[in-house]
Amino acid sequence: MSALIPFLTVEQPGEQVQAWVSQQLRAAGFRLVQTFDLQTARVAHEDCPCPHHGTEACDCQLVVLLVYYKQEEPSTLVIHSRDQSTWLSIAGPAAERAEVRPEHAIERAILGRLPRIPVPTESGNEHQLHSAD
Repeated sequence: MSALIPFLTVEQPGEQVQAWVSQQLRAAGFRLVQTFDLQTARVAHEDCPCPHHGTEACDCQLVVLLVYYKQEEPSTLVIHSRDQSTWLSIAGPAAERAEVRPEHAIERAILGRLPRIPVPTESGNEHQLHSAD
């Protein structure tokens, strides 16, 4: 298994980050297909304790999105979260291309708008999402 190196760490719950990232990428012209959801996969394994929390009840999440632009081969965006922190990583396509890689466009679509990430709170108010430096 290869280790993914996150290009962004955000101190917010994964569900909120995933919703915002999906919105930003779609607005930038990308098409997204979710291929994996850890919490959905865990449903079939009742006696599977969390390796981070040591319990069956945890907030760990791993979502894998295929990110398409036009008709190109997809890039893979991995959103991993636990304990109110979220990490975003990109695993690119196997084939190298001479032109600008879509992974860079994906990162620009996310990072270029980072200071203005509205995140609704339970009270209905919004606050800003900030990356962890």
